[in-house]
Amino acid sequence: MMKIKKAIRHHLEYHNANSQKNTCRCVEFVLRKFNNQFGERTLDSVSEEDVLS
Repeated sequence: MMKIKKAIRHHLEYHNANSQKNTCRCVEFVLRKFNNQFGERTLDSVSEEDVLS
């Protein structure tokens, strides 16, 4: 199963190739925090409650 940090890396690559700079900065800001908290976990191991708490 894919880890969160790998999914984030793919998502950032997409935005860097297809989005405006300000959008990239906003996405990076949010995903950096998400990665710090969940980066080593797999995608299927993170629940809504984990994200909202």
